[in-house]
Formats: sequence, C-alpha cells, structure tokens
Amino acid sequence: MKWKKSNRDILPKLRKLDQYMEGHNGYIAGGTFKNLFNSEKIRDIDIFFENNEDFKSALELFNSDEKYQKHYENDNCNAFKNKQTGIVVELVKSRFDKAENMIGIFDFTIVQCAYAREISEDDGINYVLLYSPRFFEDLHQKKLVIDIDW
Repeated sequence: MKWKKSNRDILPKLRKLDQYMEGHNGYIAGGTFKNLFNSEKIRDIDIFFENNEDFKSALELFNSDEKYQKHYENDNCNAFKNKQTGIVVELVKSRFDKAENMIGIFDFTIVQCAYAREISEDDGINYVLLYSPRFFEDLHQKKLVIDIDW
C-alpha cells in the first residue's frame, strides 16, 4: 500500500505531540490521531521503535524523566504516566519495524497513522505524518473500516 505523507506544518495539531518525540528514536502510531484530529482528549500515546536498542534507550529516558512515573508493564509495552497531563505513554516492545510497515499491520483505517522523524536532503530533521489514503475520510465520516488484504 502507498501511504500518504504530510509535513507537520500543514497540520498544526501535530505540534501537541512534539514533546513526546523528544530524546528518543521512536515514532507515534495508532489511535492517538483519532482523538487528536477529532479534538478529543488524548488518553494514551503509543510509541513504536525500529529496533530493540531504540526501545531500551527510550525506556531509560522515561525512567529517568521526573515528568513521568511508571504506570504499568506487560509483554507488549512499558507504560509511563505524565504527571502534568495524565497522558499514558506506552513504549511498545512487542514488535519493531519502520513506521510505514508498522501502520500497515493495523486493522482499521482510522488508526493507520504515524508521526515520525525523517532526515531531509540537507541532513535536517522533518516531522511527517504517514497515513492510510482513507484515514481522514473515514475519520471525518466516523466509519470503522477494516483494512485487510485478502
């Protein structure tokens, strides 16, 4: 599947997520975007990683950050709660992959979305939103569409 891509400057709501992208090499993917673009309260943010080393580095970062407290741990993730916002940040450890591959495994089009860093041609860092071609349409129409290749 060919994912669509937008620069964060086109979608200013994404800047609310920037603080959760600092200090690690992960990317945000999944249901957070449904809440964000519907102007609903964000309850949790799922951060995925390309490899175990990036996960371990982020785990160390969140463990040492005074803004967060350990919330829970299971086979899928280590979760931290932001003391100020109450938002739970889940560091996903059950699967590692690039953002464009990860969102392809999500079943519903309204969660096939990721906010990631991308290195530009001049070695600068850009933040981009990758999403299913149907993401905004299904979100706007409040349609829950299963995206399965048969």
